[in-house]
Formats: sequence, C-alpha cells, structure tokens
Amino acid sequence: MSYTRRRTTVSWAQLQGQFGSQFADNRFGRARFKQDFERQLAAVLVVYRDANVEATTTGVVLRPSKTHIAPRHTKPELSSYLIVH
Repeated sequence: MSYTRRRTTVSWAQLQGQFGSQFADNRFGRARFKQDFERQLAAVLVVYRDANVEATTTGVVLRPSKTHIAPRHTKPELSSYLIVH
C-alpha cells in the first residue's frame, strides 16, 4: 500500500476471486470468506500497524500508507564512477 496514491476500494467479490476460490460462490460462501478475510486482515495489522486499510460492507478500502519495510540504502551504480573521455 505504500504505492497507493489515492483511496482505493477493492470489492469483496474481487477479493474472493483473488484469494477465496475455496469458498462457495453463494451467500454463505461469501459471508464465510468475508469473515475469514477480516480475521486474517486483523492479524496483518498487528504486524503492519501503519497500514491505512479498513474493511467495510462493500469491500476493503486502501489508503496511502507508510511502507512496512524501511527503505534500503543502495550503493551507486558502477557506471556513475566511470569517467568517459
């Protein structure tokens, strides 16, 4: 979500299509998927406290958030040290 630039809602149907193929495609399966997804999301939020995400009746709302991993300091590329004549 650190790449999210604006509020984005992902519907429960989209989420189930991506992550919940083992759940039935009926109202009971959708309800069970939503319940399971919300439980898993709560576990993720314990670790990724800066995640700006919210489960709603229509889906999951993603908002811009800080990255969950500190940025790595990268070394300059070798080409930046080469002198071209």
